[in-house]
Amino acid sequence: EGTEFDDTGMELTLYYDNGTTETVTTGWTTEYDFSKVGKANVTITYKGFTTTLGVNVIAKSLTSISVSKNPAKMEYIEGTQFDDTGMELTLHYNNGTTETVTDGWTTDYDFSKVGKTNVTITYKGFTTTLEVNVIAKSLVSISVSKNPNKMEYIEGTEFDDTGMELTLHYNNGTTETVMTGWTTDYDFSKVGKANVTITYQGFTTTLEVDVIAKSLVSISVSKNPNKMEYIEGTEFDDAGMELTLHYDNGTTETVTTGWTTEYDFSKVGKANVTITYKGFTTTLEVNVIAKSLTSISVSKNPTKMEYIEGTEFDDTGMELTLLYNNGTTETVTDGWTVDYDFSKVGKANVTITYQGFTTTLEVDVIAKSLTSISISKNPTKMEYIEGMEFDDTGMELTLYYDNGTTETVTDGWTAEYDFSNVGKAHVTITYKGFTTTLEVNVIAKSLVSISVSKNPTKMEYIEGTEFDDAGMELTLHYDNGTTEIVTTGWTTEYDFSKVGKANVTITYQGFTTTLEVNVVAKSLTSISISKNPTKMEYIEGTEFDDAGMELTLLYDNGTTETVTTGWEIGEYDFSTHGKTEITVNYGGFTVTLEVTVLAKGIERIEITRRPDKTEYVEGTEFDPKGIEITVYYNNGMTEILTDGMEFAYNFDVAGESEVTVSYQGYDAVLTVNVIAKTLTRIEITKMPEKTEYTENGEFDGSGMEITLYYDNGTTETVTEGWTAEYDFSVSGQREVKVSYGGVETGFTVTVKAASHQPVKPGEDDEKVDCPQTGDDDLSFVLMLVMLSLCGMLALIVSRKKAGLTKTRKN
Repeated sequence: EGTEFDDTGMELTLYYDNGTTETVTTGWTTEYDFSKVGKANVTITYKGFTTTLGVNVIAKSLTSISVSKNPAKMEYIEGTQFDDTGMELTLHYNNGTTETVTDGWTTDYDFSKVGKTNVTITYKGFTTTLEVNVIAKSLVSISVSKNPNKMEYIEGTEFDDTGMELTLHYNNGTTETVMTGWTTDYDFSKVGKANVTITYQGFTTTLEVDVIAKSLVSISVSKNPNKMEYIEGTEFDDAGMELTLHYDNGTTETVTTGWTTEYDFSKVGKANVTITYKGFTTTLEVNVIAKSLTSISVSKNPTKMEYIEGTEFDDTGMELTLLYNNGTTETVTDGWTVDYDFSKVGKANVTITYQGFTTTLEVDVIAKSLTSISISKNPTKMEYIEGMEFDDTGMELTLYYDNGTTETVTDGWTAEYDFSNVGKAHVTITYKGFTTTLEVNVIAKSLVSISVSKNPTKMEYIEGTEFDDAGMELTLHYDNGTTEIVTTGWTTEYDFSKVGKANVTITYQGFTTTLEVNVVAKSLTSISISKNPTKMEYIEGTEFDDAGMELTLLYDNGTTETVTTGWEIGEYDFSTHGKTEITVNYGGFTVTLEVTVLAKGIERIEITRRPDKTEYVEGTEFDPKGIEITVYYNNGMTEILTDGMEFAYNFDVAGESEVTVSYQGYDAVLTVNVIAKTLTRIEITKMPEKTEYTENGEFDGSGMEITLYYDNGTTETVTEGWTAEYDFSVSGQREVKVSYGGVETGFTVTVKAASHQPVKPGEDDEKVDCPQTGDDDLSFVLMLVMLSLCGMLALIVSRKKAGLTKTRKN
């Protein structure tokens, strides 16, 4: 079984459709399963055809076993159980093959003694051994198995452990009870529940007791403060002061902090300080004296410590320290006067006076610098004939310095200019590297008149058209008798709005002449829209916009005219969507334009104000209070909403979470923080079915239900996952402590004393054999004595085997 098929020596006969055969010794494939003992078929495939061969599969025989992989745990505490997790055995068969198994064996061992020991492993009648190490048990935890007699203390008293017992828990599951040998640590200075930390051989446990408050009835100043005299306006200093607290139980307590004080030191003389401590008050009389100034000093320089000559001192940022006769100081930021002279470059002293006391401050005075120049008075001559020289007679310059001062000069500059061209000309004035410009007028020779020396090509115009000066020439007449012909450079003025003769006024360099032309009337025959407005689609509720629209006017003389204004738009209605017509009126003619009106729609929504609450405990509900969204429509309108929204979110997992805010199919996302809920307390809302036990019995939590209370207001009922700690070794009312998620509660059960009966043979590994009764009286008496001894021995054995403290984890 489990071996491979060997086809050595096998031959196949191939049968063809022509009646012939052929023998082959290779070329086939085989399929088989030799995993079971008995008859087995080998399927042989050759070029798509199959046949079978029957063979016999016989069982392999086991000859020995060995540990091929040690268990994960090779060291054990005395008295614990062997753990074969991770162990593997290798099985050795008579055909030379091996097999690894991970279970199916039995083990025999004795871990009652510390040191090396063998575990005997048996598998199908074969055995092997494994050496492991057994170490001594050690203490792993302690617990209070019996509370002390006293469980309530007045704050500040000492803990009394009389009557307390500890249970010691070892790492092999055994326990031991002790009544001495521990140390305690506690703080009974605060009222309420208090934990006493109990330490035994390096292990600790806690015991919760009640600390009750003593009652305060009055207070008094038992020690005056170090300082009993104060300068007016200063603060009360309670350093060194002590209060005595008087309690209703006759005890007192001295405190050095914790009070509040009320006082008024604004007036010289005796003053009372009212001292309040936990609702009780007392008074202390002190003396208030007047303060007097002895000197002043600059404790903080002004922001500006460097000045340009001739500027003003700036005390911004400066602070003075005032020294009083009692050694106290005061800082002031205004109220002084200053005296200084910044007319010279170098170091300069500023004298500062405050309430008759003076001090000095040294600053730097630096030279002023020229920053710009300007012409403050033009020269006498401001107009020049082309080609003349510049004349600066009468001109003055103003010089501007960086200290805000100015200076006027009448010479010392240079001038650059070009008067070769008629018109405005600029003269560049330079003084000590700074420049400014002066604009003068360059005039030409004098023109005295103009005339039209050649008419324009076009001398007849349709009313309302433009004058066309193409082909026209002007003759310019100068005062020196010379003339000049120009073909451009003039301006024209005319009115072609009336039919008939019309004059065109032609102006050239201030001189005018006229030209008479003929104006003929035009007649409008039709209008048409030659260019649609830029905007042909409108959202309902918006206004029609004719920007970009052009009309073509057709006149009876065959001319056309395009106009971009001047029409009137008829009434229209964009309150409903669809196709609509716009009526355009011009000169008594009408044309229509079809536009499309679209329904307004939402383009997007934005969260423009976050809600008041942006942090949630997992499992709570989203609170939209304070949220605002802005709805943006495609007609340019917006709307701010505070309700009507829908919210989608999941606060079941702690971390950053998204809230989807929806309005009419549009979404916006808000990010909030979800913090994990915390278990705050647990409560047994359904007691276990069993609440009565025999001493040394095991706790049974069947039927028990625990309600978990979280800080998000939710609750959860569980029936598993808890741990229970108890001690049923002594009869009476016993406490069972139940823990879940680090939070503890408890309840009381009844433990009854066990009935002590002789141990029957077969009931326990440790048996007590009692004698049989005899026939005579002596045998009967001996039998009674021996039965009593047997009963006592059985009780000792049962108590020895029972654990004193047991912990159950559900």
